[in-house]
Amino acid sequence: MIFFSILIRGIVGYYYLTLILLFVHSSFDTYDSIFTNVDVIDADEIKNLPVSNLEELLTLIAGLNRDYKTFHLRGSIGESEIAYYLDGVPFAEPEYINLNAIEKIAIQKSGFSAEYGAGFGGIIHIKTKKLKKKSMNVEYLTDDLFPVEKLNFGYNQYGINGQGKIKDDISYFLSGNVVYTDVSSPGFYRVFSPGNCYNGLIRLTYSGNGGNNLSMQGYTFRDQSICWHPNITGGNAYKYFSQKPMVREKGKSIIFSSDFLLGSKIKSSVSYLLTIIDSVFGNRDYEWDENNGHQWYDDYRLKAEHLIEYLKNKKVSPAYVIRDSLTEYHKEADRRSEKSLRNNPYGVRDIFYTVGDYPAWCYCNSTVQQLFLKMKYSANNQNEIKWGMDFAWNEFNYYNNPLPWFTQSLWNYYERTPSAISVYLEDKWMTEWIGICAGIRYSHFDYGLYQPLRFELPDNDTVFILKKNFISPRIGLVLPVAKKLDIFFNGGEFYYEPPGYTGRCEPAKTRMFEMGCRLNPISNILITSNLYQKYMVDLYIQKVEYYNYYPWNYLYTYTFTYIDKAEAKGWEMNLKKLFGQWLSIGLSYNLQFTEQMPVYDYNYYYYYYEGNDPITGEPIKYEKKYHPLNYDCRHSLKSFLIFNIPKDFHPLLGNSTFSFFCSFYSGLPYTPEDLRGEPVGDINSARMPANSNVDMKYLKKFKIGPVCLSFNLLINNLFNTKQIVYVYPTTGKPDDHGDPEPSIGQFGWLPISSSYYSPQSDHNHDGLITPVEMRDEYLKARYDYFTNPLHYANPFRIRFGLGLEFY
Repeated sequence: MIFFSILIRGIVGYYYLTLILLFVHSSFDTYDSIFTNVDVIDADEIKNLPVSNLEELLTLIAGLNRDYKTFHLRGSIGESEIAYYLDGVPFAEPEYINLNAIEKIAIQKSGFSAEYGAGFGGIIHIKTKKLKKKSMNVEYLTDDLFPVEKLNFGYNQYGINGQGKIKDDISYFLSGNVVYTDVSSPGFYRVFSPGNCYNGLIRLTYSGNGGNNLSMQGYTFRDQSICWHPNITGGNAYKYFSQKPMVREKGKSIIFSSDFLLGSKIKSSVSYLLTIIDSVFGNRDYEWDENNGHQWYDDYRLKAEHLIEYLKNKKVSPAYVIRDSLTEYHKEADRRSEKSLRNNPYGVRDIFYTVGDYPAWCYCNSTVQQLFLKMKYSANNQNEIKWGMDFAWNEFNYYNNPLPWFTQSLWNYYERTPSAISVYLEDKWMTEWIGICAGIRYSHFDYGLYQPLRFELPDNDTVFILKKNFISPRIGLVLPVAKKLDIFFNGGEFYYEPPGYTGRCEPAKTRMFEMGCRLNPISNILITSNLYQKYMVDLYIQKVEYYNYYPWNYLYTYTFTYIDKAEAKGWEMNLKKLFGQWLSIGLSYNLQFTEQMPVYDYNYYYYYYEGNDPITGEPIKYEKKYHPLNYDCRHSLKSFLIFNIPKDFHPLLGNSTFSFFCSFYSGLPYTPEDLRGEPVGDINSARMPANSNVDMKYLKKFKIGPVCLSFNLLINNLFNTKQIVYVYPTTGKPDDHGDPEPSIGQFGWLPISSSYYSPQSDHNHDGLITPVEMRDEYLKARYDYFTNPLHYANPFRIRFGLGLEFY
């Protein structure tokens, strides 16, 4: 009885969550919310919710979950399939944009117009604030005032945004954000992984007569951090490494946009976008930093940084540069010598690398140019036609030396210039009893004179002629069956059009269908419920469970998975309710099944050149199976509450806001394995524990003449719950790999005269390390090796903020 009471209350409460979403849909002209379900979060909600950046804000969205590495929206493979648009134009790297610069964010999960060719996993529309009155806002958020490491993550965030007029018809908007932290890798406890990033945006807008506008917008960003070792290739073996590798990504965008009217019924726009992104990963040059007075806000410098200019200018063969980047400018990493033992917290060799340089290096540079031509013809109040063209020219350069992770290829690079052209046509027709939106998009791809090998199936090395022409039909229907009830359906076929070459043989594609209803029973209540299904094709997901190479007989040992197709289907329900200006509550629930469809799964000894079983001599037969995908989150429940206290309520509590965000996720699947790395059950037949989280925010405002001062308190993981995001497949536990204890006979004696003697292992300090002492030290080191704080989400964190706004 208690269970059913809670369930009924939850369902009734859930009906209140989604309402506000439709109230603001009409303000977005970059998509049509009539034919689909769009989640909208406006500036007031953004300010009041317990979030500090865009990533935290997106976790509020129904149907979005996260695995160990990336976001997944309604079964999308990863964040690369989520497209970001800033004021209607594609936008790169928006993670650190100042939230105070945003007027509204709309998350579109389906029903995409033929206008869009990218982001079939989802589209995030970000609309920046438009000029209402001259204002300037500065803010600061920190936890750097605590003396203890449990609460001090060295986090400092500075933000500024402002707007005003230069002349009556010329306005400006500017925004910037700087974040510095000692912990860029979230984990169960504080791990030192410093990072700092910044971004800045400035826009000038000319507003002419008759609705004609011209704008120029510039955006720049940098994101860099020092990788904590379990989060890099090689894992925990680099936990105590002295030369921590770094990641540095920098970019800039220039956007020109023009909106103008061609008569009373035709509206048109032209936009040009130039984006340049430059990123590098590898060993940081700590010696150069020390000798040149490097500051925390300066760019991290790669060891052999000067070689990048040779790659950019094509002065030297890329193969030569990539090889020499390691062979001439790096020292080999060491975990066996007595020198490595001296930097080891344990007196045990062969577990932790401690000296040398990190043995990998990667540089990537991309230049993307895009031109958008759009026109919309409003024949009457019932009919609207839009058409347009997109052009994209790209230059994508990638250089990589993965030593020693891939023994067959010590270096790799490609320099490509893909391009694409797309045209679309869409017609929308609305009446009192039905609405129809039908569109079609045609795309032509040029892969930059590159025909990759179809290497997914190892016995087939034929060069395929890739498909270059794609047609994507789209359709949407809406039935206003009652004054406050709409039923909608949308579907179509979509091709993922990336701005640069992603390594796939062809653009991945999906077929997507959705049907649902929107109910607005009384004022300030919105209920949405919808069913959706996706068929995703040509995904090319590859997972090598175990790999070994025998050069004397060309034998490989594989446990290999190749996924060609997947299916995501689910039910989503949202409810949102406003109680005047005091209280707003919301609830969302998502039930989802994300499965691999045909899967080639095999576990055998395999002749690389012949494709026959070395034992039977027969051709290998691939077994097709159906299994959950790694990010198959079956249940997710999210809710929020925003309680606004008016300024005349109480002298101390007035003009303040309390907000809470609660979430629950069912556990993600994994494949059980034995200690040899071989599966002991079906793929993804086991699941991690479920996890839950509560975040809180308190915001207090003080109005002093033309100035508004604000104070806020932000708490993440209020109850300090352990949220497991990864487990070892051998045990299903985040910190226990399950290795058996070694016998005493595996260890020997070490006198103090030996160069490998280490006082850490000599527990009684008698100058002699016995087998028992050595084994005990080995067990402590092995336990530390498998203990990984990144297998958990963030612990309890508290931050304080101040804001100052001038009118």
